[in-house]
Amino acid sequence: FTRYKYNFSNIKRIVCVSGAVRDIVAASVHDATRLRLIYDAIDLNRFGTGQKRILREGYRIPDNHLIIGNIGALVPHKDYTTFINTADRLIHHGLKARFFIIGEGPDKPKLIKMIEDRGLGKHFVITGFRHDIEDIFPELDVFLHPSETEGLGSSILDAFVCRVAVVATRAGGIAEIVKEEVTGLLADVKDSAALAQLVIRLSENPSLRDRLVNQAYSFVQDFSKEKFAEKHLQLYREICS
Repeated sequence: FTRYKYNFSNIKRIVCVSGAVRDIVAASVHDATRLRLIYDAIDLNRFGTGQKRILREGYRIPDNHLIIGNIGALVPHKDYTTFINTADRLIHHGLKARFFIIGEGPDKPKLIKMIEDRGLGKHFVITGFRHDIEDIFPELDVFLHPSETEGLGSSILDAFVCRVAVVATRAGGIAEIVKEEVTGLLADVKDSAALAQLVIRLSENPSLRDRLVNQAYSFVQDFSKEKFAEKHLQLYREICS
């Protein structure tokens, strides 16, 4: 049915939010000239500054501890198992950090059990759904994003706006926005050892972290809602002409 939908004769263009999505769709489309790449967009003015210290004070996190987290649905393809594996390695390395999983989803009971079985409870917080993402996202020191698959990764764009350092996997369209050594650091999918080493590298090199977050903040300015709307308007004009 999906192939039929994409090849319906009255469809003029199909908008893809990343090159990875475009490649997947292209395999099912008879006429690939219909495909157009327009990256997803975010509200650049959505977030605060992180100065409210909601997480740090609410969970009594010492100032010399990093806050490492992920924000999203607790579903299999987000691979929070690898998040926990990475955290486990960092804890045994001796990194002073608290790990936050912020969100709800069907994998929550499994993740709680995994954390408890490994005796990592005092290092972890699973907050559930939060209504104050705008205020707490900028509090993160590292956004650890270990997805198995991802169309683009709009939460990574949010991290860029919040000036939070990003360590992620090369899944789907992520590598199109997390430019290696430019806007963030990348590891292979499920490679918790590599992810842990990248986090350690950031923790030991503040100048690297500052360079990455500043470059990422400049990069994400091209993903505004206004530019997104303008690109769609140009596409509609192209179709109408």
